[in-house]
Amino acid sequence: MGALTYQDLVDVDLGKLGAAVSDWKSAVDSLKTLMTDARSGLLKKSEGARWAGLNATVTREFVGRTAKEFEDLHKEASSIWSVLDDAHSQLTELQSSVRSTVAQAADAGFKLSDNADGTVRFFIPHYPGDDGARTQAQLDTQAEYANSVNRKLARAAEIDGIVKSALVRSHGGDAYDAGHARYHSLAEVQADRAIEIASLGQEASPRQRAELRRIWSGLSPELRGRVWAADSVALMAAGIMDPQYKWKPADVGSGKFHARDAGVKDHLFRVEAAAMAKGGRVVGYKEAARELDHYLDGSGKPLDLDINRMWDEDPDGFRKAAEENLSKYEGEWKKKALKAFEESGGRPVAIPVETKAEGYKHDDRDWYLAVGHGMVNHSGVVSVEPGPHGKPKVSLDYQVNVWDRFNWDDNTSFDIAGVTVTGEQMQRLHQTGLAQEYNMHGSSSTRNRELS
Repeated sequence: MGALTYQDLVDVDLGKLGAAVSDWKSAVDSLKTLMTDARSGLLKKSEGARWAGLNATVTREFVGRTAKEFEDLHKEASSIWSVLDDAHSQLTELQSSVRSTVAQAADAGFKLSDNADGTVRFFIPHYPGDDGARTQAQLDTQAEYANSVNRKLARAAEIDGIVKSALVRSHGGDAYDAGHARYHSLAEVQADRAIEIASLGQEASPRQRAELRRIWSGLSPELRGRVWAADSVALMAAGIMDPQYKWKPADVGSGKFHARDAGVKDHLFRVEAAAMAKGGRVVGYKEAARELDHYLDGSGKPLDLDINRMWDEDPDGFRKAAEENLSKYEGEWKKKALKAFEESGGRPVAIPVETKAEGYKHDDRDWYLAVGHGMVNHSGVVSVEPGPHGKPKVSLDYQVNVWDRFNWDDNTSFDIAGVTVTGEQMQRLHQTGLAQEYNMHGSSSTRNRELS
């Protein structure tokens, strides 16, 4: 079966699913009665009877197994009913919302096209005399309608997959052994799926990591707490703390790469720049030399920054700025996490957190020549669990993230290994294709601190 399409969602008769929900509810109620009768009647009488011998032993064992089977059947039916009931409610809401959005778009003059791959697009039909030109406002509205519907279609497809998984887990695949996984909602199924993906750690694929991130962001603090408690180390290895901040370079840098031909002076300066990198390494500017070498190799590929070393080597510049960035948020995060802990009835909770990115300047000479100014933020998880003496234990696990672009300002100059160069000279290497600017990014290893 292919992807769930727009037509699948709007045409499906959810009344049949509603009827199935009602049938399962009746089954749950009937099984509850049988379970109660078996426990309080048959089993109680069997265990309290004054009889002995082989027949008594066999009968008691049979009665016990029968009572347990009724209990397991009730558990399985309850799980199936809960999942189908939750799915019916959510799908009904999504179906109604999609129909409403499409009707609203039609009133605004937009027509829908089903891509038949789980997505749609909207367009304004052409009419006689229409030159086909569309305003930016029309294009933006068109995109908004498509994004709105596509998000809901993706959620409907996700629910479809969750229900399948829940039914398989609840049934267990054994016709003679009932009562396996027990769920009260679709979210609980997703929590189990998150634990399953997290167990892969660094082996999780990009697609699995994206799925884990979607699940994680949609869970309640209490369910996140359950997933976090199951294996926080594997979760972090699977990238759950990766920053969501979308960094962009502050300016265009030296402009277009290889926009003009290189002259003799440009080739000579490139040789000089390579010599500067070697000289910088000799006098202790290892990071600056590394970044300059990467610039001169011309690949333009992103470069990883060692944030742990940056933290140790530049305490007065980078580390100070990073600590100030984090300190602005800790009180707010702690308050939010404790509120969630209280609302959960004292059960463990976990809250994903992230600071706003802020600019900073390096104080260490090597790192200043290598990076200069960058953007820093923190991403992580605040968790709360019951602590000693009735006081909750609040912990912050986080990583420090840095972004920058290796480029040059035309009005700057600096010395490397005793040689003075200008930003304009360095820019010409990029503009003539003899070097190429690139993005830099890095995240620290996981750090922990108590907020209790």
